[in-house]
Amino acid sequence: MTAIESNPTKSSDATDPRRPSIAKTRDWRSDLLKGISIVGVVSIHAGMPAANVLRFCVPVFVAIWAYYYELGLARRSEASRYVGSRFLQLLIPYAFWTSIYLLLFHSFSEWRTTPIYTIVGGWLGGFGWAGQYFFIVLFQLTWLFPAIRRLVTPTTLGIVLIAGALGNAATNYWLFENRLVVAVHDRLFIYWLPYVFLGTSLARGYPRRLPALLIVTALAILATPWEYAKLLATNHPFSPYLLMTVSISSFTLLIAAGARSPDTNATAGDPEPRLASPICYLGRNSMPIYVGHLLVLTLLSYVVATPEGLALSIVYRAALIGIAIAGSVWIGWLLRKVGLSILVGK
Repeated sequence: MTAIESNPTKSSDATDPRRPSIAKTRDWRSDLLKGISIVGVVSIHAGMPAANVLRFCVPVFVAIWAYYYELGLARRSEASRYVGSRFLQLLIPYAFWTSIYLLLFHSFSEWRTTPIYTIVGGWLGGFGWAGQYFFIVLFQLTWLFPAIRRLVTPTTLGIVLIAGALGNAATNYWLFENRLVVAVHDRLFIYWLPYVFLGTSLARGYPRRLPALLIVTALAILATPWEYAKLLATNHPFSPYLLMTVSISSFTLLIAAGARSPDTNATAGDPEPRLASPICYLGRNSMPIYVGHLLVLTLLSYVVATPEGLALSIVYRAALIGIAIAGSVWIGWLLRKVGLSILVGK
């Protein structure tokens, strides 16, 4: 992650014997977190009941994106080319998949009658398809990250996490009453800064991993549907990713199970647990799943009707999730096979 991620060591610096190799910089925990998160993304978009418990998924992706971005920049004396290459690795998939979804979702007559500001600010600006806003956020952060990383210290991390959780919650409960604020919604980079700070910090070796925080994570996750329903009942706009419970669950999950930071004396990390391998595999393929699952879900909706009844609906949507994940992994494999891996972020 990227959901959305590039090789952080692909440069001449990667051959420097003083620097850790890719085997020493990648920890299976980051793939595990990405794998869990991408299942969460697909579950939400497939309409799985109670999927709001998985709202930590996008914040985790942002943090892991920052984690690998920090590792990549730390190995380079000159950042501009690397920053530009990462931007292109986002822009090309964004342009390709946005073209597909806009052609799929909007007729020619809609294109003719829709105001240009709606097309630019909405269809192309983050509201064109489920998940598109994530690219808009990363476009901003990609260029800002070299400056942001200079501000990250153990002290500023704590300040930003607290201020971010409170500020995001305040935006949801009060600031979204403002027409300008709600028009921008959660596409503005500032809402995601806590996760950028945390991902950057994890890449530098702090905060120390605290598995006991998983208890707090579980409690916050279980409370997320309650807070979501509370805001939904107010009938005013809000973002599920700015919920206080989502901030807490995301922070604690990342600290409890976040990827271990390498150092120059590190060996190649803990071996990947066999039971975790399937989820880690999804994590390593999170980009094709992220951009492709909506296409599979949309095509399935044309040919399969939603059954009635909660039990049947859960089984049906679980099957949809499995098919969407498998189908998008296959799409990614096919694009790589024909030399178009750039369309799925590789």
